[in-house]
Amino acid sequence: EQRTILDMPLITRDPYSLTLLSPGVIASTTRFGGFSANGTREKDNNFMLDGVDNNDTDVPGGGSGLSPLNPDSTQEFRVITNNFAAEYGRNNGAIIDVITKSGTNQIHGDLYWFGRYDVTGARDFFNHDPGTPKNPYERNIFGASAGGPIIKDKTFWFANYEGNRFITTLTNVSSVPNAAFRTGMFNAIDPDTGDSVPIDVSTPNAANNGIGFALDPTIQKILALYPTPNGAAIDNATGLYYFPSSDRFTSDNFTVKIDHHIGEKNTLSGRYSFVRYSDPNTGYANFLPSGLGGVS
Repeated sequence: EQRTILDMPLITRDPYSLTLLSPGVIASTTRFGGFSANGTREKDNNFMLDGVDNNDTDVPGGGSGLSPLNPDSTQEFRVITNNFAAEYGRNNGAIIDVITKSGTNQIHGDLYWFGRYDVTGARDFFNHDPGTPKNPYERNIFGASAGGPIIKDKTFWFANYEGNRFITTLTNVSSVPNAAFRTGMFNAIDPDTGDSVPIDVSTPNAANNGIGFALDPTIQKILALYPTPNGAAIDNATGLYYFPSSDRFTSDNFTVKIDHHIGEKNTLSGRYSFVRYSDPNTGYANFLPSGLGGVS
């Protein structure tokens, strides 16, 4: 129930991560980021919200269904991994059944904000080398909830908004040409002797310029886009270049629900959920700080 969910140390405030506490459930290692229940595929899970289908039929396999809730808008969270009742069909994986919170006769509300920053954290496993910069990050999760009566003992309302603003910077590394290579005068390794041999192709009449061409102006413009190495040399022509690659993940989640008690055994409910997110550089694929190869 909600009190238990709110008291749990959910580092990302994602109640769907509680599925991993169920026996037979493990996190999947695919790009979908979902989970496997009793050996089934992540695409075989069935997500339900207030008793209604909440599955992403376009790209199934994620860990939270099509329209996820946060802990403050979740009233009940249930995971069923076997012995399904007849009301649960569709898939043979786990059933993730979530109920949205409702208002009560008393007006209640809250504001919340959670922050995590690299200044208070240690280096992670992939960023342990003291010779490289520490990867900075910011995690800001904020929101508000409110609920109350429209007609006492009869009609109730509830609303919640939550925003996520994550800035994560990783250290990428690329091989780039050094300053000597750009001029056409550099050292090369003789494959037969292993000795370092000076090479000069800087001008049409240079000693090693067998074709008699000058340095190509188009290639020179391309080389100008590359920074010079700031790390160890790879060979006589190239070196390592370390640079920060940043991603700014943002999401907004809004839920509003109205309940009307028709009688002792019947309730009419209406819920509207809105989810929007942006994750422009999730793979940190750019191979230069200018954004080439990805988004920075």
